[in-house]
Amino acid sequence: MHPSAAAASDDPSFETFYGTGPLSEAETRSIDWVMDTHPNLGWFLDQHSAIGMVIHGWCHDSNQASDPAVNVLNTVYDGTRGVIPDGSAGVGSTYKEFTEVRDWDEMGVTAHRIAGAMMVTTGRQYQARQAAHFYPTSGCSSDHGNWRVMVGRKEKGKRVRGFGMEFGEFNGGRQIVRFIRPWRCIGRVCWRMARG
Repeated sequence: MHPSAAAASDDPSFETFYGTGPLSEAETRSIDWVMDTHPNLGWFLDQHSAIGMVIHGWCHDSNQASDPAVNVLNTVYDGTRGVIPDGSAGVGSTYKEFTEVRDWDEMGVTAHRIAGAMMVTTGRQYQARQAAHFYPTSGCSSDHGNWRVMVGRKEKGKRVRGFGMEFGEFNGGRQIVRFIRPWRCIGRVCWRMARG
């Protein structure tokens, strides 16, 4: 990530702590276990609580479909990811993650369909957008299915499409529930999401 992109923290006391290495945190190990245990899994939905939004990857930067060499595995671009809008941090910050057109279209269309269904069933406004344009993150669970294909842990074509469902509630622009919801709200939220 680019130094100006505050997508994760190296402080274990922060909610955005990125861990000590790949799969070092319980949440990511759990997601990896689910994907290993269920090889036919095709869709993944991670619940978040910041705002009414459906997000899709990539989570660390904008997408592009013209240059496959510009990807998260290419170390030439280390330190340049996570600057939105591109170029706002000066030289070296115009990185965009390669995404196949078919994958990009499928993720965007699906996110919009989910957001539309959530609006119909809950009566609340939901947006759909690429996660990095909400706020860039590194190691996002929604990207894990794509990452597994890139590093050869899953056959190409058996990609897991990952999404995040942001389900926070606001009143007049002010968040009326905490970023992390109290447990008593989770059942209601899951019910609403299942209806969507």
